[in-house]
Amino acid sequence: MCLINVIASESLGSNYLIKDEKLTPLLIQLLKVEKGDSNLRQNALGALQKFSLHRKPQTVMIENGMIEWIVSILKNVISISIV
Repeated sequence: MCLINVIASESLGSNYLIKDEKLTPLLIQLLKVEKGDSNLRQNALGALQKFSLHRKPQTVMIENGMIEWIVSILKNVISISIV
């Protein structure tokens, strides 16, 4: 996963990776399934963050509920910090 994140850091690498239409949904699923702040989750999030600069992956992320997922994560963080 680290390699995907590193490759996505470069414009050419990101353009290459997003050609695989299965990769963005796979990274999204990984984020939703993986618990805690693992290296796997951090790298998946990093790659998705870089992919989000492109229209097609943005649409895939929206269609796969990433906005709702992010809001739920932020709500959990806020509720934990209030306690």
